[in-house]
Order: sequence, then C-alpha cells, then structure tokens
Amino acid sequence: GFSKTSYKSDGTTEEEYSMTVYNLLPKAGYFVMNNLAAGFEILISGYSEKDLDDGDTWKESTVGIGPFVRYYYPLEKIYPYAEAKAIFGSCKETWYDGDEEKSGLFMFGIYLGAALPVGESITIDLSAGYSRASYKYTWDNEGTDEVAYEIHGGFGIGLGITIYLPL
Repeated sequence: GFSKTSYKSDGTTEEEYSMTVYNLLPKAGYFVMNNLAAGFEILISGYSEKDLDDGDTWKESTVGIGPFVRYYYPLEKIYPYAEAKAIFGSCKETWYDGDEEKSGLFMFGIYLGAALPVGESITIDLSAGYSRASYKYTWDNEGTDEVAYEIHGGFGIGLGITIYLPL
C-alpha cells in the first residue's frame, strides 16, 4: 500500500509523510491425511516512511518462516476449517541517520475460516482469528546484555486464494 499523511491547521495543509507497506505470506502444504494439511508459511514484510519536509526515511523489513496445520470439515458447497501457525524470523529497522536495530521475531496465530470452491482445484478462503507477534531486542549496556520485548496481539480477518495441485 501507498499513502500520505498530511496535517491541516488554520486553513493550510502540510504534507508530512509518505508511506509504503508490503506483506507477502505465501504458504505450501501437503494433505498428510484426509482433510488435514500441514506445511510451511513464509513471511516477507516491509514498511518505509519518508518525511516530505526534510527527506528523512525510516524503514523496517521482516522475514520469517514457520509451520502451519489446517483441518477442513468438508460440507457439500463450503469447507469450514481451523488453522494454527507459528513463524520464527527477524526484523531490521533502519533510521535516517544510518543506525540499524535488529530483533528476533516469534509469531503465532489461531484462525477459523471457510473455503469456498471456485472450480475443481481453487478455493477462496476467508478467515478470522487471533495472532500475536513478539519482537526480542538485545543490546549491550556497559558489558551487560539488556533485553526488551515488544508484543503485538489482536484479532483480524484474512482473505486468500488456495490452489490445490495434484501429485
């Protein structure tokens, strides 16, 4: 996504920041038994924010990989499912002055959804659930490792397309 943030005051408008965001979450799985798929998901995400007044930029990039399991309950025209996943990775933040900070990432999620078949081997998936991400920051403080955690959690919805390939 692309956006701009501007501020209005006393009839004047000032453009302050432009932002760019991307998130890719491809996954591949295999039916290990009837209606139970297991596999891996990859997380590739980024965020960039630029101050339009002075050109200062802040960037964040995140990469990760982890397992998922999904169980389908097949009905005649729709396939409800439950899914659980975990992702392990890292995040790097870069500030306008060139300073960088890296952190470890652990994320998990639990979702309920439904897959609507569109043809023989494609479904449109809609899900809702809870996810939580924890970032671990470590730095040296006069010879002693300091540790801090940044934790995000909340409910959300997802929309996706699944393609079932024959073996």
